[in-house]
Amino acid sequence: MTLDTLAKIGEFVGGAVVVVSLLYLALQARQSAQAQRSENFGRTVDRVATILARLEDSAELTELVAIGSADPSAFIYLTTCRQVYKRRSFRRYAR
Repeated sequence: MTLDTLAKIGEFVGGAVVVVSLLYLALQARQSAQAQRSENFGRTVDRVATILARLEDSAELTELVAIGSADPSAFIYLTTCRQVYKRRSFRRYAR
């Protein structure tokens, strides 16, 4: 074998290693993305479970969600009324 032949074999092996490295990195990136999506989904499920637990514990909150889901304009009116009543009660106690 001549030095030229060894150089060509070395170049070929180097190119093959680069291709294998790129394939490995692509696989790692894909697995990382899947793990991230799975973790985000788990967090979303936890948040929804927390919200549902709060709805289960509070009849008032359940009513607010039901009203807001059925008729958003009624929900806006309801929250406006509550804010007005809170301001009035605050003013009354602040005196």
